[in-house]
Amino acid sequence: MIDIDDIHIDDREWRIHAERSGAITTRLLVHTINEIARDVESKAKEFAPIGKGFNPTDVPGTLKRHGVIRHDAHAHDISTGDSGVPGESVTDISAFGGGFTVRGSGGRFTSATQQFDPGHIFTGGFRSRTIVSAVVELNPLVRHAKWVHEGTGIYGPAHHPIVPRVKPFLVFRWHGRRFEKKSVKGQKPQPFLTEAYIYVNNVSTPAKLSILRAELSAEL
Repeated sequence: MIDIDDIHIDDREWRIHAERSGAITTRLLVHTINEIARDVESKAKEFAPIGKGFNPTDVPGTLKRHGVIRHDAHAHDISTGDSGVPGESVTDISAFGGGFTVRGSGGRFTSATQQFDPGHIFTGGFRSRTIVSAVVELNPLVRHAKWVHEGTGIYGPAHHPIVPRVKPFLVFRWHGRRFEKKSVKGQKPQPFLTEAYIYVNNVSTPAKLSILRAELSAEL
């Protein structure tokens, strides 16, 4: 049985949780997540402003070319449940051969365990699942990507005007003119990556997930 019961997409990564059913299932999950990640990467570069950057060395269009980076999807397994009888509990009485004894609901000792500590109450069941994740993030090598995305000064995370640290004035050029300011408001955020996630999540992702479900069902 294949169960996709949790599809999680936020502003950093995608996770599709599915009950593992062999290598074919994992391959399909990885393929779909990579497709979604590529969609987000492409849209983020499309939505990124051209800009001239914050420094003379910043080349116009840097954000559109290198503003985000994508990490390929990877899969790893997790297990849930304790495989015990629901309601049985681990006592603090040592068991022969190591571990502790397990007491049943009727008060009798039923077994021993070396895996769980005294006080553990079994819930039963055991489930092996596969988590597939891919990440698209702001490129840490493009310094101004974060400033553009999150905003600066009163518009950024600090919510405070930009002031000089050493000199009495901030000195900068804008449209060929030289300015000296004791403080500046900063720039408003242009969250091109977040907007890309929202766009892809609403436009193309539902169809891709529907196709994925159909492909997984065909593997049963």
